[in-house]
Amino acid sequence: MIILAVSAFVLGSVVTRLLPSSHATFSKEVTTNNSIKMTVSKNLAGATIHNLSGLTFKVSEGTPDFKTATSEEGVYAMDDDDGTSYYFRGNSSNNYVSFAGKIWRVIRVNGDKTVRIVLNGTTGTNSQFNTSYSDNANAFYMYGKVGASSYDEATKNTNSSVIKQAVDNWYQQNLTNYAKYISTDAGFCGDRSRSGSYYGYSNLTTYYDGYTRTVFSEPSLKCRQVNDLYTVSSSSKGNKALTYPIGLMTSDEVILAGASGGVFDGAANYTKGATNYANIGTEYWTMTPTWGSPGHKSEGRCNNRRRWYFF
Repeated sequence: MIILAVSAFVLGSVVTRLLPSSHATFSKEVTTNNSIKMTVSKNLAGATIHNLSGLTFKVSEGTPDFKTATSEEGVYAMDDDDGTSYYFRGNSSNNYVSFAGKIWRVIRVNGDKTVRIVLNGTTGTNSQFNTSYSDNANAFYMYGKVGASSYDEATKNTNSSVIKQAVDNWYQQNLTNYAKYISTDAGFCGDRSRSGSYYGYSNLTTYYDGYTRTVFSEPSLKCRQVNDLYTVSSSSKGNKALTYPIGLMTSDEVILAGASGGVFDGAANYTKGATNYANIGTEYWTMTPTWGSPGHKSEGRCNNRRRWYFF
């Protein structure tokens, strides 16, 4: 694993979700050949590039090999918290969309029929995840108290990480004029559920479930804990702690896109030659904490495995 304890990384995985609402029309048609046609068209008087239309794809059957994707593998289905989600995998050529004057890639159509998109390329902004990595709380998108005496105290969503502040600033500068087209019910999962009986606070050794899912290449689109589903205050679900409806990709979504799972073996985890739309040629942060141990602090491994490496 490349160890960069508090280095700055290109923020390349800003995620938000387009909202089919009174401002848009949405239709989904399932045909006999297992093809789904999804069309979203927006009625914007005097506006130009604010449409997502004619997105048509065939749903692949079965479950792909999550260890790597080396070509355009199509679209697969997986359950999320709201129903059935359809995610793009591999070197997709038909998941480009234009929104807010920028080009995005569709990660997936969500179970609630909204569309989760990620900026194509980078924002041009460098950011640490947090300024310190000595505590479990420093690995969380939002956190309670550094040096907490309990898991509940550490996972209170009262403080914003450095990366969240950077994401919020980017939203303010680029998306506030388009807010009515963005879902305020959207959730972004920063899964802090722990494997086994590990701690999750202070500097105590902790393995999070995201680590297990990554090691065994078993991604999931379900958020296990309500407190870890980051949403804005008006949402009908989640922790209602976000200022803006925007976040980062999860490690699960990066695996679904085609990155490799497997053990963190000194050179992993990156795509290992995989070709997929999430491979943007540089490092970026995800929402997902993996593991930390006091014995690895000097190597930058303590609670900061929130990054995937792409080359």
